[in-house]
Amino acid sequence: MIEYALRQSYEEMKTTLTDAKYDLNNDELKKAVNYRVGTFLHWLIDSYERVEKFAVVSQDDKSFFSGLRYANNKLKHDTNTIKIYQRTGGFSFPISFPLSIPAIEFKWCGYENEANAKYKNQFDNYVSFIQDTDIMETSEKALLIIDALSTNGM
Repeated sequence: MIEYALRQSYEEMKTTLTDAKYDLNNDELKKAVNYRVGTFLHWLIDSYERVEKFAVVSQDDKSFFSGLRYANNKLKHDTNTIKIYQRTGGFSFPISFPLSIPAIEFKWCGYENEANAKYKNQFDNYVSFIQDTDIMETSEKALLIIDALSTNGM
């Protein structure tokens, strides 16, 4: 079941992010992006916690998932966290020439600092491995790691 939920949430997130690139002012779609990213993140962390018990995980992969765990914890426990993504790129005013329109991307939010010492290590890993990276690229990397750990550890 967990494997299905992980893959399904990934596909739903991917579809929603693609739709959101072409309908930037749709408030319902903005909420859907946050929901789909959050849902995928929850299933991703649950999946990782299952496989890490049985597999040998490199320190880099542990740090990478620690950063993702921080994003998951922010979403679950920090009442000030409204969304965990930022949309970048696209067309904006004022314009200047030569005109350059960067591609629209959805990236993980940036956070200034972490006051709770309990989450300091996760925060540092978030900043190092996750913050300001493309959500889809990060998610695909995480899935590849989980697949490799599942194959080697079980």
